[in-house]
This record gives sequence, C-alpha cells and structure tokens, in this order.
Amino acid sequence: MVSTYPASVRLWVRRFLTERDGNCCAVCGISSAEVPLEIDHVDGDPGNWAPENLRLLCHRDNVKEYFRKISEKARLQPPPKSTPSEVLAQAERLNQLQEHLVVGREREKSLESVSANAGKTLRKTVDDQSDGEKWSVCERESLASGDESRMERQLSVADESPEMRVNREKEPLFRSKCIDSVLRPEGLTVDQALHEVAERVQISPVTARRYLKKMTSRAGPLDIGEGPRGHQRLLLRESYWLKQRS
Repeated sequence: MVSTYPASVRLWVRRFLTERDGNCCAVCGISSAEVPLEIDHVDGDPGNWAPENLRLLCHRDNVKEYFRKISEKARLQPPPKSTPSEVLAQAERLNQLQEHLVVGREREKSLESVSANAGKTLRKTVDDQSDGEKWSVCERESLASGDESRMERQLSVADESPEMRVNREKEPLFRSKCIDSVLRPEGLTVDQALHEVAERVQISPVTARRYLKKMTSRAGPLDIGEGPRGHQRLLLRESYWLKQRS
C-alpha cells in the first residue's frame, strides 16, 4: 500500500511500534534481524494511522494479510451492476466526446507551432546563402523534405512523449491509491476516484477517467456496483484477485 506519510514520520512510527510490540513480526514472530519488517494497517485503510490500527509484519505475512483483506472485502461487497442506466451511458458518451475534443485541440496547437518553426527554419536557410548562390528545384525539394522529416520527429516528441511520461509516473500511483481506497471501510465511489484520487495524484479528471476505464475493464482489478445515494461504487473483481494470488 502507498503510504500517505513521509519517510521521517514512518521512521518514528516504526520506533514506537518496536518499543510497544517488540522488534518482531506480529503474526509469525520472526525478528527484524532476520527479515525486514513492514508497517501494516489492520483495517486495510492506509489513511488510518491510529496506534491501535498499526503493527509490524514481515513481507510474507503482510502480503498474505493484503490478499486476505481483499478476499474479505470482495466476499462482503454487493454484487456489481449488470447494466448501466441510459443516463450514465449518456454521461459516458459526453465525457468521451470532451476527451476527444481536448486531445484534438492539443494536437492542432502542436501542429501549428511546429509547422511555423519549420517554415522559419526553411526561409532562414535559403536567405543565408552567400554570394547570391541559387538553389535548384531538387535542392529546395530536398531541403523541404528534410524539414518535413524533422517536423514529423518534433511532432512525435511533442505529441507522444509527454503523455507516455505522465502515464509512467501517474498511472501506477493512481491505480494503487484507488485499490487502497476501495479497501477503506467506507469504500470508494467512481466520483471520488475521478476527483478525490485524481487530486491526490495531480492528474485531470479526464486522465483519471481513462485510467479508471482500464481498471474496470474485463481484464482489470475493479468492477462497478451500486453505491450510496445513487452513486456508482468501485468493487474488487474477485476473479482478478484470485488469479493474482495463484
């Protein structure tokens, strides 16, 4: 689980637990001299740092407890939604349209910027030739072709690399925080994932929705069910976690 506290705070928490419970695993009793010990949240909520909710576990028992909490949560949670309502389906279509419009505007801006820079470079290269040297048609076409190739490479860097970098940094963090929040006693709704978790990870709701669609796909770890006051609740997909455990 992803901790919400800095390393300095966790160090003092570890010292407190060592003095209170001893320097050993709370389940199997193995000493920290033999294996490293990890801080475990008894109720599965990484935001609950109450002393009675904390204990030290070895990595093996911590993993076992993690999957036990997931299995228990999956067993007690309500069944997933079978078919979304027409209102939710329409909202999903509107969100997809908004996402396509945002991506389209960003793509147009990148193309205009790179095209303008390529044109300036081409004109400057031709104008800077000394002694009144004239360029042949073939040379001009070659130069233009080279600039087009550079423009395509610049478009590739400007259009794809930032998104790939954001995905590498933010998507694993978003997924981890969503799963941790689903394990909370109050659980996690779709709206909370798109706004609360997105704010913690520092991504837009549009990006969060894209990540969440992958997580709630047939191959993902989460499912969607009925939540409080008509909200959609995120549920653990039991088949996924059974496969992970095996």
